[in-house]
Amino acid sequence: MVSPRPADAFEGVWFRGEEQHAIRGGQIWWADGSSSMVRHLTSGAICVQSQGTAATFEAQLSSDGQQLRWSNGSLWTRSPQPRTEIHVDTCESTDQEKLLECLVQLDREHVGTHRVLYVVNEWFLGGAIPLEHHGLILELEKDHGFLTLNFGMSGISWQRSSEQPEFPEGTLFVKSHNARLDPGTLLRYCAQTREFSVFGYDCKAWTAGMIKELRATSTKHKYLAVPHGVRAGAPALMCGFGGPLHEWL
Repeated sequence: MVSPRPADAFEGVWFRGEEQHAIRGGQIWWADGSSSMVRHLTSGAICVQSQGTAATFEAQLSSDGQQLRWSNGSLWTRSPQPRTEIHVDTCESTDQEKLLECLVQLDREHVGTHRVLYVVNEWFLGGAIPLEHHGLILELEKDHGFLTLNFGMSGISWQRSSEQPEFPEGTLFVKSHNARLDPGTLLRYCAQTREFSVFGYDCKAWTAGMIKELRATSTKHKYLAVPHGVRAGAPALMCGFGGPLHEWL
C-alpha cells in the first residue's frame, strides 16, 4: 500500500495556465472564488467532487511536489513564489495608522490583490431593527493571505488572515471580482477616508467608492453561492458599526 502524502504536502498556490487556485485547510479555493472539500485517499492522492454534480476527480502529487496530475488530464503547477510568513491578527482593529503601515508594506513588496469579494449581509440591532452592512475581503497576491475591510462609525475596521474568512451569518450575496488591484490605490483611498455619516457616507457608499476607485466594476465578476439569507420584511438601513468581523474569522 502507498503511504498517503501528508495533508500539507498538497497545500499552496497552484496554476493551470493563467488560472490560480489554492489548497489550504482541507479545501480547494478555485479561481472563481468558490471552494470544494478535499479528501485524502489511502492511495496517496486527493479527491474532490465537482460542484453541482456527482462527478469526482483525483489528483496525484509528483515526486518533487511541484505538479498535480488530475484524473481528467489536467496538470497544475505549483507557484514558484516561496510561501510567505503571513501576519495574522487575532482580532479586528480600528487602528488607522497601523492599517496604513500595513498597506505601505504591501506597496513596497508590490503585492496587489488577486481577487476582491464584495460581501453584503443583514443583521438586527436589538433583534428587531434590520441593518445592512457592506464590506470587502481582499485576497492578496504572492500567498500573502487575506485582508478584510469594513467601514463604520469607528472608521475602517480591518484584519489580516491566512485563510479566507467565512461569510457572516445573514449574508445576502457575495460578488467576486477577479482583479489585480494596485496596493498604492488602496493605500490612497484608505488614507483619504472621511468620517462616517448617515447622510451619504456610510458603509455602502465607502465600499462602492472603493470598488469604483479600484476599477473592479469593469473586471470579470460572478456571484458566489452562499447560505440563503432571509431578508426582513422592512427595508434595511445602512449600519454604522463596521460589520461583525468576529463572525468572519
